[in-house]
Amino acid sequence: MRFPQVRVTLSDMAKDVLHIGEEVERLRGERGWTRAELARRARTSPQTIWNIEGRHFGPSLLMAVRIADALGVSVEDLIEREAIA
Repeated sequence: MRFPQVRVTLSDMAKDVLHIGEEVERLRGERGWTRAELARRARTSPQTIWNIEGRHFGPSLLMAVRIADALGVSVEDLIEREAIA
């Protein structure tokens, strides 16, 4: 059985990290929450939310799950993009 080759570049991963931060910020804004409120609901610090939204780093899988749960969306909603190249 042969599996298709998938090439993922650092550039692709960086785009995903940027997108997650943008999406978290957008969804938080839609709810009218401060970073502190989202952090409280996701059981993390406001600094972590700031770093994710500021595209300084992407969330761990556990953190992505906590943030998605707090926002009432799926993890897929955080990472999916309209157009994937």
